[in-house]
Amino acid sequence: TVTPGKGTFFSSVTFPSTLKTIESSAFASCKKIARAELPSGVTMLGDSVFSGCTKLTKIDIPETVVYVGTDAFTGTQWLRGNDEDFIVVGDGILYQYNGNATNIIIPSTVKRIPDHRLTVLKTEPESITIPESVEYIGKQAFVKRNSTTDSSGNTSYSYSQRYLTIIGYEGSYAE
Repeated sequence: TVTPGKGTFFSSVTFPSTLKTIESSAFASCKKIARAELPSGVTMLGDSVFSGCTKLTKIDIPETVVYVGTDAFTGTQWLRGNDEDFIVVGDGILYQYNGNATNIIIPSTVKRIPDHRLTVLKTEPESITIPESVEYIGKQAFVKRNSTTDSSGNTSYSYSQRYLTIIGYEGSYAE
C-alpha cells in the first residue's frame, strides 16, 4: 500500500511488484511526475491519487485494477490529452465520458461504472444504454455536478439527481 505523503518533489517513482493499493491523494500535486507505470497486481487507485500531477503524460494501468477513485487523474496532461469519448481503464472501469451524445451508449468494454463518472457532460443526456458486460453501477454514477462560486472566488460543488432513461438488457445488472 502506498499512502499519502510528502511526494511533491518526486520526478519518478518505481513501484514494487507486490503493490496492491495506492491510497487516496498518495501522489496528489506531485508536479514533476511525468510517467507512472503501475505493476500488474495493483487492484485499487484511491480518490485523487494523481490529481494535480500536471506533467503526468503517460500512465500504464494494468487490467488487475478494479477500482479507480473519483478525480484520480484530474489536472493531468494524460487526462487533458485524452480525446476518446469513453476513457476506460484497468479491468473495464469507466473513468470518464467526453462525448456529447444525448443518447449515450456505453461500450461493451465497460464492466464498472463507479460514482461520479458522468457528472460533468457537454450535453444533457436523455438516455444511457448499458451493455450486458456491466457488473457494477455506483449509486451516484449518473448524478449532475453543480458548481457555485462565492464572492471570494472559491468554488464549491454539489450533486443533484439527473433525470434520464436507463436502458438495460433483461437479466443484466442494469435491469
